[in-house]
Amino acid sequence: FQDWSLPLGTDRLGRDVMAELFHGAGTSLVVGLAAAAAALAVGAIVGTLAGFAGGLVDEVLMRITDAFQTVPSFLLALAFVSIVGPSLGVVVTAIALGAWTGPARVARAEVLSIRERDFV
Repeated sequence: FQDWSLPLGTDRLGRDVMAELFHGAGTSLVVGLAAAAAALAVGAIVGTLAGFAGGLVDEVLMRITDAFQTVPSFLLALAFVSIVGPSLGVVVTAIALGAWTGPARVARAEVLSIRERDFV
């Protein structure tokens, strides 16, 4: 620990490690929050449509959800990014592709639960 102005020191090229850490953390937060929001939006729409429509629409949407759940999220994201190309938007989409199934199942279950209540 040599200099109080650089609490984490510098790398081999003399760049501030703390500044790089904060820059990387900001990017990671943006990717994580955007992917979570996208997965929640897609899952809520698919689950609500499946629960509200019922019948064949429900069956088809839930089988698509099952198909996405059988593929490991990391492999799906890796394949998607390798096909489309690396960028921030593609990474967000790739992460959301593997994460929308949980919210879809929860939304469908809630819609079915509300639909079966007496007051509706």
